Amino acid sequence: NINLLMSDRAEIAFSISDSATQAYEGSGPFEGQEPMENLRAMAAIYPNVIQLVTTEDSGIKSFTDLKGKRVSVGDRNSGTEINARMIFEAHGMTYDDVKVDYLSFGESIDQIKNGMIDAAVISSGLPNSAVTDLSVTHQVRLIPIGEEAMKYLQEKYPFFMPMTIPADTYDLAEDTQTVKVANVLLVNHKLSEEVVYNLTKTIFDNLEALYSSHNAAKDIKLETIQEGLLIPLHPGAEKYFKEVGAIQ
Repeated sequence: NINLLMSDRAEIAFSISDSATQAYEGSGPFEGQEPMENLRAMAAIYPNVIQLVTTEDSGIKSFTDLKGKRVSVGDRNSGTEINARMIFEAHGMTYDDVKVDYLSFGESIDQIKNGMIDAAVISSGLPNSAVTDLSVTHQVRLIPIGEEAMKYLQEKYPFFMPMTIPADTYDLAEDTQTVKVANVLLVNHKLSEEVVYNLTKTIFDNLEALYSSHNAAKDIKLETIQEGLLIPLHPGAEKYFKEVGAIQ
């Protein structure tokens, strides 16, 4: 999506804050490329929550228990898989410590059900429909991110923010400590201030309509339009948010 924007093949696109930040800086998967300093955001919207999914009967209770296990980390080079690499790193582990599969969310959950894999990294809004489906037939367990790993992530990758997944999300035994990354709406920097202002106004003046369409949309709020966002706003979006008092 970022490459589509920067090559003028798209005018507005979804991304996650870590990918956008790395593109802007020329780091991570964008290392060796010119930093995309023209990348502009409309807003941070709902968060992607990192969910390390297994089942109660797997015996996996902590991240280090994954050693030697079969783990899906998302589609290769997807946002989820990039997040997975960072979380392994934060726990002092690499993919060499596990048996890795690169599966979609739906495939991951099917393989957990079939006993083909032991755990999966899921990055999405809450609740994730595939994990909800798993909870119908299995007792789901979410693996927490350790305290030291949490500190490491926040210091090295500041787009990660602490997050608690409530137990009632998937009928869990207890709340789970994890991290979230903001989903962001990006816009082509060549779009006029007027166009981006009108797009931003149309979305944020009609949040109730979005809330009625999906649970995750309820996290789109004026109060959090810069939460986890580390690239500049487009002038048109900035104008709207100043107008409504969301930013100074």
